[in-house]
Amino acid sequence: MLPAATDEDLNQTFDTLSAVKDSSMFWIGDFLVHTDLRKGDAYTRALSLTDNAPDTLYKAKWVCKSLPPERRANLSYSHQLDVLGECKGDADKAVRFLRLTQQDRMTVRKIRK
Repeated sequence: MLPAATDEDLNQTFDTLSAVKDSSMFWIGDFLVHTDLRKGDAYTRALSLTDNAPDTLYKAKWVCKSLPPERRANLSYSHQLDVLGECKGDADKAVRFLRLTQQDRMTVRKIRK
C-alpha cells in the first residue's frame, strides 16, 4: 500500500499533470508543422492519435508555426494561443506581448478581457 500523500504532494502532482497536458498541445502542433513539411496527411495522422477536433489541431499547428520553440515565452499553450489571436497572427507583436504577459504574470483570463 502506498503511503498517504500530503497536500503538498497532491499539489505538486496536479501541477505536473497540468504542465504535461498543456505541453502536449505544443508537441502536437510541432508534430503537425514537421510532418506537414514531409507529408500531406498530418491531420489524418494526428486525428487518429488524439481526441482533438480538427479545429484544435489547426490552432495548435498555427501557434507552433507562428511561434517556434525559440520564440515561445515560458507560459502556457493557452497564453500563446490567446496572445497570438489578440495580435491577429502577428508573431513579432505576439512575442512582445508575451514578454509583457510573462513579466506581469498575467493569467489567460486577464488576457481575454
